[in-house]
Amino acid sequence: MSKSAILCKECLKWLCASRDLFCAYCGTGLVKIILSVDKIELGSGISTFSILNRGVIDLYWACEIVSPNNEISKIFELFPDYGVLSSGQEQLLSINLKETLSQKLLRISVE
Repeated sequence: MSKSAILCKECLKWLCASRDLFCAYCGTGLVKIILSVDKIELGSGISTFSILNRGVIDLYWACEIVSPNNEISKIFELFPDYGVLSSGQEQLLSINLKETLSQKLLRISVE
């Protein structure tokens, strides 16, 4: 993470520290994440979406599959599953449904 102060992109009147979440002058959030989708439909193959850091400080991110059924997370692969985005940087994320394992789990749950 950058240790130097960064000028707020909204008001251009305050130098924000690298660990600040808001501008102390205007109150604008300094971490702004934009997702390319709000819902992902999984089919065969790989589904992708992007995250974009529109803020002024580095964005440390991580993603995981969350489900009440612990077995569900085992049938997906996420790549990458964590990282750091600098201001203005974009990251493509891929979610792959492991078909052989998913078929096995579905077969077990049906029997």
